[in-house]
Amino acid sequence: MILEQIKNPDFFNNSEQNMIYFLQNNLNSFDQVTLNKMAKESFSSTSSVLRFCKKLGFDGFKDFKLQLIREASISGQDLNFNLPFSPDDSVEDIGLHLSEILANGIKKTRNLLDPVQLEMTAYNIKKSHRVFLFGKGDSRISLENFKNKMIKLNEYFIIGDEYQNNFYTVGNITSNDLVIFCTYSAMHHDYNSYLPVLKDHNVPIITVTSNIHSKLAVNSDIVLQLPDDESFDEKVASFASQTNMDFIFDYIYSIIFQKNSFLGPYCKYSQKQHPSYTASQYEMRTERYDLSSFLCC
Repeated sequence: MILEQIKNPDFFNNSEQNMIYFLQNNLNSFDQVTLNKMAKESFSSTSSVLRFCKKLGFDGFKDFKLQLIREASISGQDLNFNLPFSPDDSVEDIGLHLSEILANGIKKTRNLLDPVQLEMTAYNIKKSHRVFLFGKGDSRISLENFKNKMIKLNEYFIIGDEYQNNFYTVGNITSNDLVIFCTYSAMHHDYNSYLPVLKDHNVPIITVTSNIHSKLAVNSDIVLQLPDDESFDEKVASFASQTNMDFIFDYIYSIIFQKNSFLGPYCKYSQKQHPSYTASQYEMRTERYDLSSFLCC
């Protein structure tokens, strides 16, 4: 996307930065801009403008202009996460709108997350005897995806409400286990009803949700917050929210992979593949992952 690419000034020379300055000051009227006008008003030549267009991935000025007009029309509007396209949108516009809300959602999610809490989450997953995952609908799909990834690290999770024996499952969870709830709204009565049992068993709870003031979130040891851009009942699909959930679980998976696979003694990415690491260096590298003071249980 043009507007994203031109945010990096180090990627452009002085002449190209003059062109960027011209673009930023003429976004709303760029449909009136010609190749010659852009070259003249950015103190460049037409050949320089064409090289600039190709540098950004376009065959010529015409394609570049059409794309910039599309992006400018979207950037001037509030993103609609519930219905990110209109009846008049072209196929290209639909794709552009979707990519905007997904990229925006991931960026918002990243800014809401606390790295310490993420590392605490990774640590608690690794130290737990069993990890129980609870989620419904689209949230369940994100949890299944996370569960599948963790198999690659020899970690086998349990979907807590898979067989509808929920109260038996919850009653058998112990303080050596971990529960992860993933729910955008956190307004499920059955999940709230599990809390007294889980608290009585001293079970650590991690919740991924946009509703940080919910009963479920307030009673959790760690809350990983999602942006609350989507309506609970008006969205046409969980476009951004599910992508944001996947991002959080991919983030956690990556932290665990980095700790265990690059540093662990039994993996192809371990110190055995890096003979330059001395024993003392290996200890120093792993020491920073001792999060015993951050335990949530």
